[in-house]
Amino acid sequence: MVPKSSAVPKQQLSQQLAQSLGQALSEPELANCCKQTEILEPAPGKRFWQAVDAGAGIYIILAGKVRLLDRTDNLVTSLGAGRPSAN
Repeated sequence: MVPKSSAVPKQQLSQQLAQSLGQALSEPELANCCKQTEILEPAPGKRFWQAVDAGAGIYIILAGKVRLLDRTDNLVTSLGAGRPSAN
């Protein structure tokens, strides 16, 4: 996983979080999220995250898509930008 140096624009983060959480964050809550935001740009087709190693958090897809696989590499679902998971 490769951290990107630029930050997510505050308005974009606010919109994505409101969509994902079902409600808008207060200004202090949003400011806290902005401080802790990390942008990852994984290489296509490369595994960059595994549940056993991951910390708690909210993961938002800004561009492209992510395929979620089970332990035996079977496709569970595919997620794209702006499309919350139904699972």
